[in-house]
Amino acid sequence: MRKRTGKLMLSILALCIAGIITIYGIVIVNWQAVAQGLLGKEIAASQTVDTAELNAKLTEITALKEQIAELQNKPSDSGAEIEALIEQLERLKEQVPDPGDCWVTIGAISEAGLAQEFFQIGDEKSFRLSTYELVTVVVLGFDHDDKSDGSGKAGISFGMKHLLSTAYSMNETHTSTGGWHESLFRTQTIPKLFGQLPSDLRNRIKTVDKVAAAGNSSTNLITSQDALWLLSEVEVRGASGSILQVTTEDGAQYEYWQFFGINSDSYIKKTSNGVGLAGMWYLRSTDIRTTGNNPLSFRCTTTTGNVGAAQGGFLYHPSFGFAI
Repeated sequence: MRKRTGKLMLSILALCIAGIITIYGIVIVNWQAVAQGLLGKEIAASQTVDTAELNAKLTEITALKEQIAELQNKPSDSGAEIEALIEQLERLKEQVPDPGDCWVTIGAISEAGLAQEFFQIGDEKSFRLSTYELVTVVVLGFDHDDKSDGSGKAGISFGMKHLLSTAYSMNETHTSTGGWHESLFRTQTIPKLFGQLPSDLRNRIKTVDKVAAAGNSSTNLITSQDALWLLSEVEVRGASGSILQVTTEDGAQYEYWQFFGINSDSYIKKTSNGVGLAGMWYLRSTDIRTTGNNPLSFRCTTTTGNVGAAQGGFLYHPSFGFAI
């Protein structure tokens, strides 16, 4: 009786172990399927947009805006007509399908010069990299960055709300020589990250001009043409907070920090899209001071939201930006 009971117990134990393995197998497969499904859902959303209908609607909105502006510039009393046209404009805007739902629509709105009709500073948009990592970006500004092809300003500039889960260095060694333009991060890591973006986003990103010092305490400026980029200290904190430590000519402060930067929490970013710990994050600016380790250093933001400097070989989690 005991032997039989023992065999029965062993059989039950074997079944339990097999069941556990099966359960974990299902969990793993399901998590991958969920991630692939989320990624596919965003791509599918882009593919279902009727671009011809969307562009026609945006053209109609643009024409109506011009009509309203023309009436507003006339000295005659046309208040009632303007009010009626504004109501018509709002109805037209409601007919644009899910303006913030996919990059196809966001890109078309930006191209039409209508970004501020649909979006506000600080609006958020989430997507997944090809690695299945979730990334949330916020609207940093409108008509802020110069397109490298000379065709004017990019309509919307976005920046990561938090940090990637993987850490990278600016250079292989503790150096800032060559600045942002020649850094390992810009020349090797950025192309890798760009390739991980959803294709519908990649196809709508504009290459813009980004300015940064040449590194090794130099104040000489280099203009780079970038699709993805790290922020400069001035773009985050404005020129007033950067005197004597960094050039103040590597951009202008984004509206996002003009509105939300009073509270230091807006400078604190966490790993893994906000679910991890607060992390240091590199800026593309180099330190222009000539003492100590400063010639080797890029500027950075600390875990407490303060600004500092770090030698270029340290590993920190990045927070990139782009414009469409």
